[in-house]
Amino acid sequence: MKLGRILRESLEGAVPRLVVVQPEHERVIDVATAEYQRLLRTGASEEAARRLTSAFYPSSMRAALAAGPIFLTTVETTVASIEDEHALLPLKQVHWLAPLDPPVMRDYLVFEEHLQNSFTKALGKVPHAAS
Repeated sequence: MKLGRILRESLEGAVPRLVVVQPEHERVIDVATAEYQRLLRTGASEEAARRLTSAFYPSSMRAALAAGPIFLTTVETTVASIEDEHALLPLKQVHWLAPLDPPVMRDYLVFEEHLQNSFTKALGKVPHAAS
């Protein structure tokens, strides 16, 4: 099974989505859309289907893989249950993203200012560190 990430238009704008890539069929499967449709067919409410789909298929591949083997089992179940074509996208028409979300670098430079503001608001002054 080949996995990837694409950018897909939605009601919230363009969002990263996890996909199963099927080059032999020249398509990708948006697993979040497929799972949402599957859950609706099994009787889940729209709200419950959205919540569960978001939990199973976050926009981050790293977060999805962190779920361990259950992630791949869920993908297999989702792909095997496709009944309509809403989740199928032509391979040549998708906008690819890096498979793993890029690392985030945090510098915490604003933390000192945050502490100063917090102490000033709470105590009226910034306490000095003991030597």
